Amino acid sequence: MPYAGAQSTGTLSVANVSFTLSANKRSAAPGDTVTFSGTITANGSPVANDIVGIAIVQGNVTDWIVTNLTTDSNGNFSFQWTVPWSDSALGTFPCNDFTFQAYESIYYMASNTVQVAINYPTRLTIGLTPSQVGAGQKFTVSGTLQYYDGSNWNALANQTITITLGSTSTTATTDSYGNYKVQLTAPSTPGTYTVVASYAGTAPMATTSVMAALGVGGGIGWAVPAAIGAVAMAVAFAYSRR
Repeated sequence: MPYAGAQSTGTLSVANVSFTLSANKRSAAPGDTVTFSGTITANGSPVANDIVGIAIVQGNVTDWIVTNLTTDSNGNFSFQWTVPWSDSALGTFPCNDFTFQAYESIYYMASNTVQVAINYPTRLTIGLTPSQVGAGQKFTVSGTLQYYDGSNWNALANQTITITLGSTSTTATTDSYGNYKVQLTAPSTPGTYTVVASYAGTAPMATTSVMAALGVGGGIGWAVPAAIGAVAMAVAFAYSRR
């Protein structure tokens, strides 16, 4: 049986879609918050009410969904993600680099990828000895650097600590116990100063910093009360020995 030919016409509309994803941090530790944000436009106009999924695409795990959300009237979306310590599918998060990508549901497009390194949490202590000195006098900065492995805080050895006082910085290296120590000279102008100890982080260790206040008095005059106190103690001791 013969069949008659047929023909139909239609219009195919192709949109020029822009779909971006960014993260405010490229490294973080468990407990930190990473903000993912992006924008979707089509032919230069914002795409509103588009459902967006942000996922981790890693190894054998495909599309591990971090969250689903909807674009606003300007085509923007944003989500704050608190880094977990572990997951049944992905394992332990620290000491890994994870690749994130977003997907949208109107044009079925995928965004660019963003990589975030997850590091072990660290902590740093600082102490000033003494915490109040005369102008131009010496004082000692010391403390301890540790990292958390999920169960315990452990010493971080052979790491560089940067100590900053005003515009002057110096470095110290932690020993096998994670301890550091350095001697500095107080400023020549009396006042209260901030001493900052910081650790830049060496993968897979997170960055951290801590600060302490240094009181600086008027040079020799500042030291006189301490000297008088020392003499008084010596006299009292001598008197008690009689």
